[in-house]
Amino acid sequence: MTDLRIRRTKRLIQTAFIELVNQIGFKQVTVTKIATTAMINRQTFYHHYTDKYDLAASLQTNFFEGLDHVIFTHRTDFAVNLPFHQRIASLHKYISQYILDNRQLVLTLRKTNPGPQSFDQILITRIDPLFSKIIDQPTTALTKQALTYLALGELDYVIDHNRLPNEAEFQELHTTLKKIFE
Repeated sequence: MTDLRIRRTKRLIQTAFIELVNQIGFKQVTVTKIATTAMINRQTFYHHYTDKYDLAASLQTNFFEGLDHVIFTHRTDFAVNLPFHQRIASLHKYISQYILDNRQLVLTLRKTNPGPQSFDQILITRIDPLFSKIIDQPTTALTKQALTYLALGELDYVIDHNRLPNEAEFQELHTTLKKIFE
């Protein structure tokens, strides 16, 4: 188990980074600004991270490990023996709640690009296999991609409105999509 002082210092650094990126943008954030906001010295920052990209990558890794944990914990809710609409509702409920709970972090990660893939690209690679399990029948690449981007649209909604969509909003979406594809 990591020392409490180390965990506290990392949390201060991470919170300062999230706050700064969401206020002034990733490009304007410097290690000095992070250290000042976190009320630590620069050397303390460098004891934990090599630079702001390393910090962003660490936050991104932690976020996706948490998402994988949510998915693993609730994997039986996506079981094939449940009706399709229940599987989709379960996927929506748990993933959307996790994203809402980590809203500020998601906003930050969408503004940074610490690796070769963007936050949304990594999220797509995590969500895409879930649709294959939930649908439980052969689907075209178009169907999987459309469902994945529908899920990203919901992520945008949760981030923009700072809440989960309600049942009436889902019903309206369902009705509209049915009309489009009839």
